[in-house]
Amino acid sequence: MSKVKLTVIPVPKTPDLAVSLTIPFACSSEYISMLRSNYPCGAELHHHLEESCIAFALFRNIAIEMSKGPRALMGHKISGVECNAQDSHFIISWCTQGTGSALRKTAGTALKYLKPHSLFSSYTNNIRMLGGKPDRKVFNYVANKLIEAIESGVHILALGKISPNVDSATILSAISPKLDVGSKVGEVAAPEKRPPFESYGF
Repeated sequence: MSKVKLTVIPVPKTPDLAVSLTIPFACSSEYISMLRSNYPCGAELHHHLEESCIAFALFRNIAIEMSKGPRALMGHKISGVECNAQDSHFIISWCTQGTGSALRKTAGTALKYLKPHSLFSSYTNNIRMLGGKPDRKVFNYVANKLIEAIESGVHILALGKISPNVDSATILSAISPKLDVGSKVGEVAAPEKRPPFESYGF
């Protein structure tokens, strides 16, 4: 059974194709918002700090790869690469040209860089920015959790300008082999238990 699900929904008269990659991985929308804006808020540390830092590191890695090559993914006009946390899921989204080729290239790149254990440096920067202290064993713990979440199944949704004749099964068969999250590691330590965020309107 494939670990990747692809849904393509053509919507006429839209300017481009909106694509999202959803991972069943719980993190904090508050921390994701802080990391997106590069602006930490408050001194107290909260629940899902470490999960949010590795999820955002994953997003940044994919966003960088989409923007730099090869030849900005063959000129497929990628824009609006964003991320969010919602209902115990982490979502990475972007816009691209409404062609099967653009969908295949961009979704394949996103899957290719779902490699949690390669993210320690970026994770460390995120932890420090938010006021925490990086710990390799804690990183390994949340990286293993993220691997489990990805392997349980990710969903790619493409919505917008695309031909109804695009063969989604062919695209899925082409991109699924790109997913290789690597192996889990054994030296782990669970993150410190912390209180959840109250509602601050993020």
